[in-house]
Amino acid sequence: MIAAATSLVGGFTGRMLALAFTRARSSPPIACDGADLGAFELPRQDGLAAIKFCLEGSHVTSWVCSGEEQLFLSDEANFVPDKLAIRGGVPICWPAFNERNLKAGKHGIVRTSERWNIYAADTDPDGTPWMELEHETCYLEVDSKSCSIVGYHFDEPSSAQVAEAVVVPTTLRMRFEVKPSSLRIEMHVKNDGKTAFAFSTVLHSYFGVNQMPVTVRGLQGKSGFKDGEPFTDSDEEVVIDGSLETQRLYLGVEGAVSWESRAAGGGTRRLTLTKSANLPDVVLWNAGEAGARGIGDMEDGGHLRYLCVEPGICESAEAIVGAGETWVGWQEVSVEVI
Repeated sequence: MIAAATSLVGGFTGRMLALAFTRARSSPPIACDGADLGAFELPRQDGLAAIKFCLEGSHVTSWVCSGEEQLFLSDEANFVPDKLAIRGGVPICWPAFNERNLKAGKHGIVRTSERWNIYAADTDPDGTPWMELEHETCYLEVDSKSCSIVGYHFDEPSSAQVAEAVVVPTTLRMRFEVKPSSLRIEMHVKNDGKTAFAFSTVLHSYFGVNQMPVTVRGLQGKSGFKDGEPFTDSDEEVVIDGSLETQRLYLGVEGAVSWESRAAGGGTRRLTLTKSANLPDVVLWNAGEAGARGIGDMEDGGHLRYLCVEPGICESAEAIVGAGETWVGWQEVSVEVI
């Protein structure tokens, strides 16, 4: 079922009809504080796992699996439409990563958008509940020669504002599947126009840490950038203790990436990330002690409670979506206690 914080907005078992739910956007926009985040829940009926999410930003704020929370959400997290994304959970950076294309917004335009609706939800025969959120049509201004995004609109413009640009209507849909020991997230990008466009993206996932350090494996021999400088990782393990900022971007990561830290009930908790080949890059990030002090929506000591492991298209060639085509990328993260 999908449950709101105080009331049921839809329910299903087995193969029932999909749910459509539209959120009326506030006017004027009203900021949400931490108490309002994750107002909806998508649980498994067997009780093995559940996620919480909010429509603002199509943002997963909680994932409970193997008896404990797997994501980090800052105690100071809040949401301000078109200005401030939720600190923690799984922010969606689209159609741009970081400052790669500022004309498409820093980290994109959808993680701070409240123009998301529940498109469909159901339970598969194997008991896996799933949900799809869809963003209202975005109107991208695209340079038809380079396919680069040179501007965007949430409402359909009468014409392009940039000379020689073409307006391309685009649909973004996110799908979340809650499996017994894993969470799968899919991104579907549909080009509803007549001109191809290119984008970069990342699933900026904050995973919870009960106790530092965290040991990451699967990146030995991979090249990329460390603190902004080119490097090749020669270490079998990357150990992150939160004392200094960790900022690593790996290019062309094909295999699984796993990381281990202490489980809440004792033992070792291992999370393993697999992903589609069209999300070739992986970012590891932790602000460190000094960096966290400069983050206004991070509580004291918050840097010791998370590690970002982010698959995406960061420095690799951008994805190109042809006219009328749909691009699909995915990540799946599994949990085991050993």
